[in-house]
Amino acid sequence: MVHCTVYCPLGLLSNLLGRINPFRIRIGPGCTSCGVCVRACRYSALSSTDIENGRPGLTCTLCGDCVNACPESVMNYRFPALSPGQARTLFVILVVSLHAVFLATARI
Repeated sequence: MVHCTVYCPLGLLSNLLGRINPFRIRIGPGCTSCGVCVRACRYSALSSTDIENGRPGLTCTLCGDCVNACPESVMNYRFPALSPGQARTLFVILVVSLHAVFLATARI
């Protein structure tokens, strides 16, 4: 989905600042490498090498499709000093807020 990784302000920002972004998706121990997450990823951010490394590739936009698809529930959002559940909640709140700001700015 080129429009999400190049044209969308959030997707572009996520890709450009991905290395310093405190939010991460991590693959925890217990992953069976079943490949369900690879098929769910629309951005080609997961490969067998990425799964072995325990994190998606640079094209990851943190959409969470792989997190929801994981049958073992070993993929989670991570943020320093927060539990995976709290990190996901914070991420959703920030994304919704930023989308509202971008939409409001676009209407001006």
